Amino acid sequence: MRSINKLHRGATAAAGAVAATILLAPTAWANWSSSITDASVGFESRRWWDGSYSEVLFTGCNTPRDASVDVKLSRDVSSAPDPGYDQKTFTACFNGGTSRGEWNNLPQGNYYFAIKKIDGGSSGTLDVADVDQDTLKDDS
Repeated sequence: MRSINKLHRGATAAAGAVAATILLAPTAWANWSSSITDASVGFESRRWWDGSYSEVLFTGCNTPRDASVDVKLSRDVSSAPDPGYDQKTFTACFNGGTSRGEWNNLPQGNYYFAIKKIDGGSSGTLDVADVDQDTLKDDS
């Protein structure tokens, strides 16, 4: 009987250590990939939870003039205006590259990006073959 109790205590301690490891392990709160089709100025992405750093990457952009798209990050605040952060102009995604917007020192909250300009103006549509959102500053 004594050895069964020792085995039970040992198993309980091991399970507790595993649970603590899982709870303390760093997590990426919200990394996702998608695409955009026929978006116009004012388009808003899905929301994600973030607490410090966010990066949005566009690859394979297409607009009427294939020139640029302006992207702005905002924090979703209920019953109040959404605070916005730096607006980025993406151009590299039109010539085979990847355009990247990075925002640092963000307060915790739900975030989204919005399309503010297409080819420098307020009309036209945007297609993006690959949209990636990343909350980890160092992915190496």
